[in-house]
Amino acid sequence: MATAPAYERSDSVDPEVVAKTSFTTLPVRVSKIASVHNRYSEEILKEWNEKVGKVIEGTTISDRNGPHSLAVGYPEALEERIKPLVECIELALLHDDIVDTLEPALATLVNGSRFDGSVLYTRTQEMARKTRAKKQLESRNLWDFLNIDRDHGKILIKSWQNYHDTSSGNRAPDSFHNFADWLEYRVIDIAAWPSLELACYGSRINPSQSDRASVEHVMCPLFEVYALTNDFYSFDKEYASYHREGTKNGIPNSVWFLMRDYNISTAEAKTKVIDLILSKEGEYHRKRRELETSGKEISTEAWQYLDHAVFMVSGVSYWSSFCERYQGDPSRAPTSGEEWIVNEHDKQATDTKSETQDRHEKLALDSSQIEERPCLQADVSLETIHLPISEETVMAPYNYLSSLPSKHITAKVIEALNVWYEVPEIQLSIIKNILRLLHSSSLMLDDIEDGSLLRRGKPATHTIFGIAQTINSANYLYTLALEDVAKLCPAATTPFVTELKDLHRGQSMDLYWTHTVSCPTEEEYYRMIDHKTGGFFRLLCKLMDAESEVKLLPKALPSSGCNSELDKEFPMHNLITLIGRFFQIRDDYQNLCSPDYTKQKGFCEDLDEGKYSLPLIHALVQTNIKTQIEKVLLERKQQGSMTLEMKKFVLGEMERCGSLAYTKGVADGLVERIEAEIRGIEGVRGENWILRLFVEMLRL
Repeated sequence: MATAPAYERSDSVDPEVVAKTSFTTLPVRVSKIASVHNRYSEEILKEWNEKVGKVIEGTTISDRNGPHSLAVGYPEALEERIKPLVECIELALLHDDIVDTLEPALATLVNGSRFDGSVLYTRTQEMARKTRAKKQLESRNLWDFLNIDRDHGKILIKSWQNYHDTSSGNRAPDSFHNFADWLEYRVIDIAAWPSLELACYGSRINPSQSDRASVEHVMCPLFEVYALTNDFYSFDKEYASYHREGTKNGIPNSVWFLMRDYNISTAEAKTKVIDLILSKEGEYHRKRRELETSGKEISTEAWQYLDHAVFMVSGVSYWSSFCERYQGDPSRAPTSGEEWIVNEHDKQATDTKSETQDRHEKLALDSSQIEERPCLQADVSLETIHLPISEETVMAPYNYLSSLPSKHITAKVIEALNVWYEVPEIQLSIIKNILRLLHSSSLMLDDIEDGSLLRRGKPATHTIFGIAQTINSANYLYTLALEDVAKLCPAATTPFVTELKDLHRGQSMDLYWTHTVSCPTEEEYYRMIDHKTGGFFRLLCKLMDAESEVKLLPKALPSSGCNSELDKEFPMHNLITLIGRFFQIRDDYQNLCSPDYTKQKGFCEDLDEGKYSLPLIHALVQTNIKTQIEKVLLERKQQGSMTLEMKKFVLGEMERCGSLAYTKGVADGLVERIEAEIRGIEGVRGENWILRLFVEMLRL
């Protein structure tokens, strides 16, 4: 076996000191620079107070009773990585304690008739402002992870994304029939594995998959300890919240499960949890000894990985035993989400509201007073004409497509741009729906036009509902989108028409080149993208611009010299068109190179469809076997697709003549231009970390 790793950035905590407050038998270590953690906690909490809302005293991971939570949980973290770690956990706890309580309060605001339109508008807007501020802080934190270590940062973010995608949510103990199943769920629900990835990032260790697998069986009881320890110490706080909020489904906590299952008191249930923790810790010690004496070759990196899990679990156990968050007064927790939405000094509505705000308030009031209308009964006879028909059939293809997994790119772009535009929430939801309808319509029609059989790894819509019904449904979505545009201000109509015209002109060129097997020039290809993909993004941006009371002044923005006349008319033109261009070229590259795309759409689907993507256009100019590739494309048109061998041949030629590398270089260059545009607008409207993170996550 490998030499045991040495830990030089932390000190061992005397077991007798640990035993004064904690019952853990695991070794506890503390960072040698523990004071740094507290400073970073103070900074992010101060910023939260200023931008989001008041932090309840004693609910954070910074503590006056002992070392900082992460100083003992992640004791080996490098000094330059401590700040994003501290911010990440603080923001997560603030989210759990405060923001999660917004939904009931927001429902009360929207559905309650006791508010007039002006109050509903003001309070909803205040909540939206604070939510944007929260997302800004979270996005900046993730951007910092990537900026420090891009490769490991992406692993870390993917780990948390997988957790959010696969975790089953806040299930109550009542939905489980035995404690073993409940505990297995709690290990996932408490994010034990992503939390360990944070520890690894902090210490700059990234073991291989085989190294991780060699010790993971020893970690299993550790993570059960992690879940049980959290439940033991957090129960009183959660129990107080349970009584305040009047929740009916029980508390998602192991103490509650045992109280219910065994019909025992809180004290008896807590004693059982302690017994379980000590038993699981004993299981860990036994498994570790067995591994150490097994003679198996375990790498130093694998031992480090295991030790970081031990430090994380023991640190949480030790910190929880004295921290203000769990040992303080639970009544300090927020009583309702409404307290977070508005403070007691909310300004009353005045008689000097702008015309736009009047319209927003009317919409808010109208949406809060919608009543169910009874369905009229009528005698059906030949004398009765034009009876209503249900939307169920015409919307079935759309509903199927909407049920498929999605990255919600359009909604993310809208949320990011709204940092600058500050469109009221009601109008913003209408714009999101317009773009969702148009995007879905486009996907349905694209799959028919391209002959695609897969969409997001599932059968394409037309393969289930038929081409005719899918086309009809796609057309119907356009009418619904137009219906929504009519709910916006009159200025929204013009961009809706002009950008959709641009989009279809661009699509016509794409289809024409494929049908005639005609290779465009790069310049022609970029022009097509700027109309087809750029038109979609410009539409969402112009709709937001029309509904925003914040106007970006062209003279205040830097000119990149791309299209000064259009800049005068629409200051965001360059940024949003570049984003559209980047999306298409990134898609060109990923379609040929990404294993994930292969799972979702099939291997080199663009070649099957005969699309002239940027890599293919470049290859046809650079390669000395242009004729052979053209023959393959002609054969594809006759057969309707390429054989696997044909696709491998074309892909190999692209690699040989540097077309894939060239395409990646173009995409990287576009990211640099996009970031320059963002910085220019930030100089006028302030930092936009949500948009920065969005672009950074898409970088190839």
